[in-house]
Amino acid sequence: MKPPRLQGFVLVAALWVLAALVVLAAYIDSVATAEVQRATLAKEALQHRLDRRSLENTLLYLLATSRMNHRALVLEETQRFADALVESELLDVEGDGEILLTGETYAAANGWRFALQDEGGLVSVNFPRSHLFASTLAHIGLPQPAVVALVARAADYIDIDHRLSLNGAEAFDYRQDDLPDPPNWFMASPLELKRVLGVEGIVSDAQWRHLRPLLTARPPTGYNINTMHPQVLSGLLDSDESALSNLLEARAERPIVGINQIAMLTGRQLDVSAADLRALPSNFLRISTWHESQQESGGARHVLGVELAPYGLEAPWQKDYRYSEPPAGVLPIGGASAGAARERAAREGSAPRMGEPSAGEREGLAPRMKKASAGEREGLAPRMGEPINEASLRRGPLEAPTRLLQ
Repeated sequence: MKPPRLQGFVLVAALWVLAALVVLAAYIDSVATAEVQRATLAKEALQHRLDRRSLENTLLYLLATSRMNHRALVLEETQRFADALVESELLDVEGDGEILLTGETYAAANGWRFALQDEGGLVSVNFPRSHLFASTLAHIGLPQPAVVALVARAADYIDIDHRLSLNGAEAFDYRQDDLPDPPNWFMASPLELKRVLGVEGIVSDAQWRHLRPLLTARPPTGYNINTMHPQVLSGLLDSDESALSNLLEARAERPIVGINQIAMLTGRQLDVSAADLRALPSNFLRISTWHESQQESGGARHVLGVELAPYGLEAPWQKDYRYSEPPAGVLPIGGASAGAARERAAREGSAPRMGEPSAGEREGLAPRMKKASAGEREGLAPRMGEPINEASLRRGPLEAPTRLLQ
């Protein structure tokens, strides 16, 4: 029999061994839990990227294979080719569904949201001396002196000479502020407007959030009232809520193609030439995609600019640019939000909607973008829905026109 003192030593040693085993087990458990969480997050991120790619690719497919009326992409269960369409049907608003090309928000599968915008209905940063550019700056709240200065500086930024405009800025002014010289060439992206001298001081962050989604670097093709973003249209009408409402309701039913037609609807004669009016969407389109969780947390929207090329040798579309941006602000100036709601209401009476899916049908879609961070160059393949409002968000995503893909 062992002495009592030795027995106590063995007990203490056993307790130390047990304590070490507990610590080791806790460490292994924490490491395993962390690895499982890391793998789960990686899987979710991959699925997130796949969903976005699917959504973009589906939208590209629909843009390339569906017809358009004066303001929207027309979705039809049975696809028809241009040769099979009679002239009276080309601008027909009837179909099995529509996706407006005016920046309206739509629900897709898995919590994704998207918007399509005809860039012919936006403001070109490469033509800053146009009336539309100045009216949009005034619409977001810039005072007249600031509008005059920004127009002049943007014009000097892109012109090919070195002559200083009144209120403008040339290379000497940029060097004084230790900034790169202006390129004296067209801006490659609407975001490049931020590089113009003094923009940071002229346009506040809140105003920039409202302005950014209204800008494009595309050359202007004229005035397309039918696809013009409601905020741009409100600026053109000098924030006249009644006139804006009349135009939004009218273009939901028929094309706006004449100066006299605009005058009858708005009660004013716009300083626009009849030759500059356009009745059909351009081939330049912008696809914006984001997840509903990103909208709540201030996450990025993914923006893809495409040019439709039906007779292209490699593909029926070309991806021209890609970038990410924070969620856009909602600008309540001139009743634009109310006007958009009226446009939705008017459209609801003229075009049928896609049906709602069952719980098991609410799944995914397919595509990509240009200058984005490494984590943004991904994307997905899915379903389309109606414009988002409070009721549609509560109901959940709508059914995709999957029959178009069969």
